[in-house]
Amino acid sequence: MTLNRNILVPSIKTLTCGLLLCLGGSITCAADASAADKAPKLVIVKAVWGILPSGPSFDVTKDVARMVENDSLSVDADNDNFGDPAPGNAGKKLKVDYMLHGVAGSKTVNEFDMISLGPVKKPARKRGPAAPAPMLTSDPKTWQRVPNAVAGPVGGVTLGEHGLFRPAMDKHTAYLLADANLDDMVLRFRQVAGVKNPPGQQRGWEKMFPAHAAQFLIVAGNTFRGTENADLRRRMDDVINALKACRTSDGALPAPYGNGEEGYSFMLLAHGLVAAANAGNPGANDLLAAWAKWYRQRVEQATAGNPRVILQTGQNYFAGTGLMLAHFASGGTPEDVLAAYKHVHPEWMGLLSARDLKAIWKMPGGHPHSAYCYGWMGFLDIYRATGDRRLLDAMLGGWELYRGHWQHPGGTLAICESDTYPPDTLHITPIAHTGETCSMVWWAKFNHKLHQLFPADERYVAEIEKVIYNVGLANLRGKSISYHTHLEGRKESPAIDHTCCEVVGAYLYSTLPEYIYSIADDGLYVNLYEPSSIAWRKADRTLRLTMSSQFPLRPEVALRFSVEEPVSMKLRVRTPVWATAEMPIAVNGKQVAVGKPGSYVVLDRTWSNGDRVEFTLPMDFRVTLYRGADQVPGHKRYCILYGPVLMAAVGPLGKEVPLPDFGGKKNHTYLVRIAHDPARPREWLNPKADQPLSLDIKGQTTPYLKPYWQVEAKESFTCLPVIEPGGQK
Repeated sequence: MTLNRNILVPSIKTLTCGLLLCLGGSITCAADASAADKAPKLVIVKAVWGILPSGPSFDVTKDVARMVENDSLSVDADNDNFGDPAPGNAGKKLKVDYMLHGVAGSKTVNEFDMISLGPVKKPARKRGPAAPAPMLTSDPKTWQRVPNAVAGPVGGVTLGEHGLFRPAMDKHTAYLLADANLDDMVLRFRQVAGVKNPPGQQRGWEKMFPAHAAQFLIVAGNTFRGTENADLRRRMDDVINALKACRTSDGALPAPYGNGEEGYSFMLLAHGLVAAANAGNPGANDLLAAWAKWYRQRVEQATAGNPRVILQTGQNYFAGTGLMLAHFASGGTPEDVLAAYKHVHPEWMGLLSARDLKAIWKMPGGHPHSAYCYGWMGFLDIYRATGDRRLLDAMLGGWELYRGHWQHPGGTLAICESDTYPPDTLHITPIAHTGETCSMVWWAKFNHKLHQLFPADERYVAEIEKVIYNVGLANLRGKSISYHTHLEGRKESPAIDHTCCEVVGAYLYSTLPEYIYSIADDGLYVNLYEPSSIAWRKADRTLRLTMSSQFPLRPEVALRFSVEEPVSMKLRVRTPVWATAEMPIAVNGKQVAVGKPGSYVVLDRTWSNGDRVEFTLPMDFRVTLYRGADQVPGHKRYCILYGPVLMAAVGPLGKEVPLPDFGGKKNHTYLVRIAHDPARPREWLNPKADQPLSLDIKGQTTPYLKPYWQVEAKESFTCLPVIEPGGQK
């Protein structure tokens, strides 16, 4: 059904030729008195915008007619111009029927394309400020630091032997130790320092970035938060000492990568140096200061003649994160913050603050990427250092845009640097390159920073949880990490190439303990349900809490206090947003509270040794409609989740369904069908004996369901089957 839409869109230009009048289904232009005898050459007869031909749509005839200038039309087919007749749906079209020189015609374009009619094809209308906005900066005299409300523990967390996090950490640490040659890691640094014919070899991405050294330091330093490993510590100290020997006479540590994206290199190694410093290496903080000094020098040189030059170079805005890491580390300076400001694109911040979709898929000054969070973490830290609300508002806007328009139900981000990804397209086929592992890890890290600022907002922990179970655990395969999170076909083969996804994926596995709990001045937050224990200090006492669970395989969770004497504090227990009901919570066998989905319950009392808190997570299957572009014509696709866990339909892929070419390459999906009612999953899911969370489908031999993280390399699957009642099962 087509809605009659007569409200003008603010961005539409006023015609210079006069008023347009709608008469008998056609529109004519009344010319001024001096040209009254001249009939228009371009007449808009009918224009419709929406899901064509039969879905929700707007009649935008008058709107399009007002855009005609000098018998020519050039307009972008998007929601900015015509509103959104089908929120959440991709694939809208603009159809225009017209008369040109008395000849009838019709033209249809896809959403975000430009329609051009008439003798002159004008370029797409430019929006935004005519001149560059001034660079963002701030006077250090006005800075007011914003403290985090909670902190992730940097130690004291012990992972349970029978959970999922411990094996992931151990597996990745073993892989790292097998590929930890000191000479390889510092080869390029030694070359720049003037060492003649240094030993070692390079491979993969090490030719572009200090990926090997960064990856090793990130994993080694963070692993010591929960366990000690003498071999790992010795090797970490050797890397730091080798890098210290490469410093210049003025104390700086230069990067041996002149590829125009030094900011990326700087950010990666900065994370590794911070991890080593937190692990107790005495020289890591000094080395971080030297690393920051070198990069600040580069920034000053580059911006001396053009303050916006950094904004025009690849992904250098990532470096703001590294500068802010240096600032908050021991010995950080205001100069770190001022240099970080030079990586902040003012127009981009304006678009993000306005929740403008173009901020994500038409980023000014660069190319769209799922890895925006590399830089966003630094922008949040500028806010923490200065109190500059402009940065916070932009980052909250970016979170809403990503979460609302570029995220699959299982949590992966549907955008990459390889092509164009309009909002709500949500491509899932492997050829589209969505679900990049490193981007998802930075998304988790970005959400952890937001959680530390706003711990009562449960949504940020829910995002971290999805990344861990549906990306992190799923992509740690064999001896390495998969680059992309494929949602159908087969999982991507991992490589040992020190790619961005290997380096940053390592960051996730080595920091898994810090997400389970958060420490506040007045108590403790329980965020995730992984079997573990935490020991922390409150005032002058050491407290311990032990969590027993088999999550996500079972929903029961128990917490037990160990204290030498009674202590008053607040224990905040998360009731996840995916809970299908309210969650009763008992202390020592007596119900004391009920948690509402998407919130934390505050248990404020005096705790004694042996006190127990128990609850059962309201977990069930949820079937969510897929609204992206990779549809199977005539059918509806769905995503199946159990709590936060993405489920895969495993088995033969069935009929191959052609899709529009992507990036100039042939593209296709598959018709994998579950012949049941998507609203009643409990009626057709039958648990397999002795295989937790593996389920047969009633009346069908294939496919069967299992958690996506458990899918093996040789198994065919889809995370988005067609689910509809009737037909052959």
